[in-house]
Amino acid sequence: MSYKVYLLKHPEAGAYVGKTKSNVKARILSHKSSTNTSTTPIAVAMGKFPFEEWEWETLYERLTEEKAKEIEEYEIATRRPSLNVKIGDKWPEGYSHGGYKNKGNTASDETKEWFKSFHSNRPRKQNYDRTEIIRLYKEEGLTQAAVAKIIGCDQSYISLVVNDKYKINK
Repeated sequence: MSYKVYLLKHPEAGAYVGKTKSNVKARILSHKSSTNTSTTPIAVAMGKFPFEEWEWETLYERLTEEKAKEIEEYEIATRRPSLNVKIGDKWPEGYSHGGYKNKGNTASDETKEWFKSFHSNRPRKQNYDRTEIIRLYKEEGLTQAAVAKIIGCDQSYISLVVNDKYKINK
């Protein structure tokens, strides 16, 4: 399979160089779709500026993976301002990029302890009496905020119950 090296740029945001073995336009659209889930500079920049303002071009085609990586690293180093975080396949030390890229990585013992502590002290979802919520809201005429205070739950939960998004207990 051959690789391509592409350039994605915006006049105000800067330039991003990437390599892909798929269609370049599909890869650019993938960047666009990650704007709500990623904190990488390219995702943040694409979220700030309209998609129509971005320009892209295929710089090189029909490359081996090794050659594409070499060219990508060179292009990243020569284009400024760069929206690239990593050079080639290497993420900078300590950079948290999150998401699926961490799949298979093992958390440190310190991180595991933090999660264990966090989840053991976290309040669990309660099984609120939906019939009582409906009674207080419809029969007593209380506001959703007042019902939430009495029941001891979030007002959004009350809203879901009274708007029939949850079934009443039987």
